Amino acid sequence: MTEPRGAHLVGSVPLGSTAEVFDTVCASLHDHIRRLPDGETGPRALWISFQLERLSQLEWFEMAPPVMEGAPPTLRLKPGMQAAEVDFGELGYANAAESSFALFEARQRDGQIPADVRFQISLPTPLANSWAWLGTDPQFAALHERYTEAFRHEVATIVDRIPPERICIQWDVCVEVWLYEGWVPVAAPDAKELCVAHVAHVADWVPEPAELGFHLCYGDWRHEHLRQPDDVGNVVGLVNACTARIDRPVSYVHIPVPIERDDAAFFAPGRELKLPGGCELYLGLVHMRDGESGARRRIATAQEIFPGFGIATECGMGRRPPDRGGNPETLTRLLELHAALAEPVR
Repeated sequence: MTEPRGAHLVGSVPLGSTAEVFDTVCASLHDHIRRLPDGETGPRALWISFQLERLSQLEWFEMAPPVMEGAPPTLRLKPGMQAAEVDFGELGYANAAESSFALFEARQRDGQIPADVRFQISLPTPLANSWAWLGTDPQFAALHERYTEAFRHEVATIVDRIPPERICIQWDVCVEVWLYEGWVPVAAPDAKELCVAHVAHVADWVPEPAELGFHLCYGDWRHEHLRQPDDVGNVVGLVNACTARIDRPVSYVHIPVPIERDDAAFFAPGRELKLPGGCELYLGLVHMRDGESGARRRIATAQEIFPGFGIATECGMGRRPPDRGGNPETLTRLLELHAALAEPVR
């Protein structure tokens, strides 16, 4: 069996600044990464909560109760407001990417970041934000359409401001996984088709020569999945359906692996995975709680199914507990664990 090759960082990293992220990651994984995110530090650390703060300031919306106990509030249109009137404006993702890329470019010019590494821009699908913050509004369908168009403009701005050949845009596919798994009820005759169509639609926004990647996610609210999957079957089905509909190259797909699952039954549906030519696979099987021994058990089982893959954690690192990678000391140990488990890419 060939050893896993390369490490992938999903997006968020629990450090105080982009500079710290670049310095810390490169110190441990300099030769193991093909792409480097900015760590989604500051307001973006809690993933889509970044958008709740921005959208709540728009004149058309007011706060609404959360959909479940302990969750953040949601938004709804103020009485008398119509979805057609809403101007979402700049969403903040393009500005954040441009700012971080300036530092990335300087570090790469100085040789700290390898010359062939791309700047990775991890983005939630528009559905993640519209569903989370606007999903209970009676005019949700129209709001989702307008928000999606605003997000398309963000992506266009990113590739206008940053050379496409220097970047990778990763779509974080989470809500779509929940819907595809059947974990979340939806009033639609074919929820799976809606998910596939949305992911394929946003993939088309990413122009070559920018790379395109996908992170599949079971959820990371309070560092826990929404539910535990029975196996990789539904995620594999979603990946196959989406990549079959995307006309441009897909550079990689990341699939999470729960800590409890080192059994063949979990991985077995992976035999049906049909990645397009040149597409890398990263398995999110690195867990701090059982360290190298647990990861190697999962790797050994996965190697019976997948001919080759790199490694990663299940999700972004930004919301990890302090003893599991959530502070600088344990984060360094987590990054070094990646280096111990995978062969370098250069």
